[in-house]
Amino acid sequence: MRSGLIAGPRSTSEGIEIPDQPAIDTSIHARAEWHNWVLLCICLTFFGVALAIAPGDNCDSRGNCYPIFVWLARLVGGTFSYGFAMLLFVNPSYGVRYEPQSGDLFWWTSSRGDALLGTGRVHPSQISRIEIDNTGEDTDLRLIGRDNRPIHGFSDKNLPGPCKPWAEKLTRRWPAIELRELK
Repeated sequence: MRSGLIAGPRSTSEGIEIPDQPAIDTSIHARAEWHNWVLLCICLTFFGVALAIAPGDNCDSRGNCYPIFVWLARLVGGTFSYGFAMLLFVNPSYGVRYEPQSGDLFWWTSSRGDALLGTGRVHPSQISRIEIDNTGEDTDLRLIGRDNRPIHGFSDKNLPGPCKPWAEKLTRRWPAIELRELK
């Protein structure tokens, strides 16, 4: 589920008013991705059709039978169905969140529930620029620190959608961060 934590004026526990800011929090879970459900349905259909065909009935008009193809279809359909079912059961998630208490950007990748595989955090004041690299097949996003080196651990894979709108929101929120597109 995509979320935006900072979506309007609010007060902190100290009574400080926080002005309207673009929502930069974003996350996604495997169960929320529609293509995972479509692929599971396709695999289950493939597996179900393969189960409905008797291996001995898989013959052509000349009488040549190929039972191995039915078993192969069952194996492939069953394996991929199991894989997508497990993906949806485990429900991995990834995302980026702004933590107002510390002022840090926090990113994570989890395998199941609260078991985090990869996490990281950086204060926006430590980011000098955001590079969006469009030179290859995929778009890559990198956070570059004040020392002109990429910030370790952050990846555009933590963003569940196009990275450019998220980067633009971040630079609107912190104008000292430069947005650079490499083409």
